[in-house]
Amino acid sequence: MRPSTDLGRLLVSARRGWRTGKRPWLAVVLSVMTVLVSVFLHNPDLGHSMWRWGDVYASLPLGTELSRIPMSFLLPTPYLPIWGAAAQVLVVIGIGEMVLGRWLVVWVAVVGHVCATLTTRLVIEFGQGTAFALHPELARALDTGPSAAVTAVGACLLVSLRLHRLVFLLCGALIVSAIVAPGIDGQEHLVALACGLAFGVMDRYRHRQPQRPPVDVRLIAAPSSAPAESAPQRRPRRCRVTTRPGEAAVASSTARAKPSCDQGQGVPCR
Repeated sequence: MRPSTDLGRLLVSARRGWRTGKRPWLAVVLSVMTVLVSVFLHNPDLGHSMWRWGDVYASLPLGTELSRIPMSFLLPTPYLPIWGAAAQVLVVIGIGEMVLGRWLVVWVAVVGHVCATLTTRLVIEFGQGTAFALHPELARALDTGPSAAVTAVGACLLVSLRLHRLVFLLCGALIVSAIVAPGIDGQEHLVALACGLAFGVMDRYRHRQPQRPPVDVRLIAAPSSAPAESAPQRRPRRCRVTTRPGEAAVASSTARAKPSCDQGQGVPCR
């Protein structure tokens, strides 16, 4: 099976969700908000306040960083144009909304975004001397954008639909990018990828159908050897009319004198 076939299965699943009435309203709202925030940042009065609400650095106090994480999702990434951020939110989160459901997409995006942001802080503070160590100067690097949340939702979507070729391509691309260009973004994408894979496995386990025992076709096709028992038939009752020897002549004369009940003249039988 080629990756193009997996991509076709992904589009078919999204179309099936559209036909069942699911609409990607969350993705539309988030992409529009991303564009509006980027436009408002050029305003001298609003821009400064919005940056103070959502700019995240690993060097900030933990409480301040947690309070700014929600707004950091909408702020632009330094190396990604605004149309690229809006497009990935609209496509990935929109398809996930129609296939996985809105609430699962929200949970995966929030967990992936928060875990990726906080993991960078932990690696800078406690990861010195390890293979995942980051330079201490990166603690002052700007950490904004929806890429971590989109990565988590995309990984969960691919694993839930069993699109294994696309899962391998996504994992390989993120691992190579983290090795070639080490930094905050590469490690955050790997953390978000791990969160998405975990949610995808749990979603597959939740929708797994219990296996039914195999049915022997011979028992269904073979006719039953035992003959079917017919229902007992009721024998009709017969009326016996007994006459005494002395009453035979009287009965015959009476039958000639009176009309019979069998002649259909409305005379009751006695």
